[in-house]
Amino acid sequence: MENSEYTLYFVGLSKNCFENTKKNLDFLVQFKENTNFDIKIIVIDSDSEDGTKEYCKELLSKNKIEDFKEEDNLTSRYSSRISRIAYCRNIGLNTIERTYTKPSLYIPMDFDLNLFEFLSEEKFIKLLNFFNES
Repeated sequence: MENSEYTLYFVGLSKNCFENTKKNLDFLVQFKENTNFDIKIIVIDSDSEDGTKEYCKELLSKNKIEDFKEEDNLTSRYSSRISRIAYCRNIGLNTIERTYTKPSLYIPMDFDLNLFEFLSEEKFIKLLNFFNES
C-alpha cells in the first residue's frame, strides 16, 4: 500500500483524554512523516476541557493534521455514549466524502486508549499492507 493510489484516513474521536490523544496523534504524525503512505488525520472532539482541543488546534495550525472538528454539547443532544460515538464517526465519514476524492481506507479510532503502545512503525506498515492485499 505504501506509495499506493489509496489514502488512509485516520479519524480519531476524543473527549477529555488528552494524554492518550497526544500519544496517538504523536505516533500518527511521526508515522505520516516517516513513510510514503498518503495519510490524512482528522480529529473530532466532544466537549474536552483538558487541553485536547488546544493541542489539536496547534497540530492543525502546523499542518500536522488535516482537520479538527469540535462537536460540543453532545451530551445534551444524545444521552447514550454509543450514540455520541456514532454521531462523531459519521462526522468523520462526511468530512472525508465532502473533502477528498481519492479511493480510501477509513480507520476510525477512539483516543481513550494509547492505541499504539505496543506497535512499532514497522509492524504498523505490515498491518496496513496486509489490509491492502486482502
